[in-house]
Order: sequence, then C-alpha cells, then structure tokens
Amino acid sequence: MEKLLFLDDTFEECAVIGRHEMWDARLIDPKESGKGVIVTYTGGRMCSSLTEDFINARKQISLQLNCAHTQESTFHLVDSKNEYDVLECHAYLEIDTPAGCPVGYEVRMGRKGLIMIL
Repeated sequence: MEKLLFLDDTFEECAVIGRHEMWDARLIDPKESGKGVIVTYTGGRMCSSLTEDFINARKQISLQLNCAHTQESTFHLVDSKNEYDVLECHAYLEIDTPAGCPVGYEVRMGRKGLIMIL
C-alpha cells in the first residue's frame, strides 16, 4: 500500500503504509458476522510526526468492509479513529460493500496463515 501526501502543493511523498504479505483479518463484531470484516495491513515504513521526529512504530492501514447491498464508490476516512497528524501511524478507512457480507463463514489455519471464508 502506498500513500501520497500533499502539503500546499509543494511537498509530495510516497510511503509504504502496509505490505500485502503482512495482514490480519477479523470480524467487526465477533458476535454478529453480518456486520462485516476489517483487514489490516502492517509493516509500513517507520512512523514520524509533526511534533516528534521519530516514533518507534511502523505505519499500518485498516480497511473496514461494512456489509451492504450496494457498493459505495470509494473508501472514506473513519474520523473517530484517525489522528489529524498528516504523518499518522495507523490509517482507518471504511466502505459499504457486498464484499463485507457473509455468504457462509469458516476460519481455517493453514501453513501460510489464517484463511477466512465469508
């Protein structure tokens, strides 16, 4: 995953905020599988802040797929979970989509990790 940052149209940065091989998936509500799923990618570059030069953590991104009958056109930020620091460590995005709806539910552990079938 990559993120572009624009500050007054004079600064552009491309930063890795999560790696496809470093992910985790879980239900939004373990007691109600019909709400959707959250997929988190970790292992991005080291975090930094406008107030601190270095934070001992790596960037990550969580994508919340809310179960819906129709698909929204784009992801949007979850303001209640995102810090307003433009160099935040963990970005939270969500979308209403049929992809978050279960058609069956099964979790298996394999050699390559967790397999979640919705």
